[in-house]
Amino acid sequence: MTKLLLHPILKPDHAKLKEAYEVAADVMRTIGSVTIRIPKFFQYDGSSLPMPAWPIFGTPFSPQLMGASVFHDWLYHTHHVAKRTADKLFHQMLLEDGVDELRAGMMK
Repeated sequence: MTKLLLHPILKPDHAKLKEAYEVAADVMRTIGSVTIRIPKFFQYDGSSLPMPAWPIFGTPFSPQLMGASVFHDWLYHTHHVAKRTADKLFHQMLLEDGVDELRAGMMK
């Protein structure tokens, strides 16, 4: 698991998200042969989980989901890899971060 510092946005920028966390420092994570680097100040709005799923997976800002989710959002934002590859990497990161196989599989 990669150490990741996320800070809540207290003063939103009108050009960015209203409710989000922001990456506090550049962070890198390697999954297999893919290295992902997220720059400081990237904003992230949590996991894309509908409220009825929260009892099963946790809230959008559950600590166990935040690391994989911010990297997944970055990959979608930058198109660094194909969507299918980003989803596979997300699944691998969830497993590395301690999410069980059943829940990680359902989040793909």
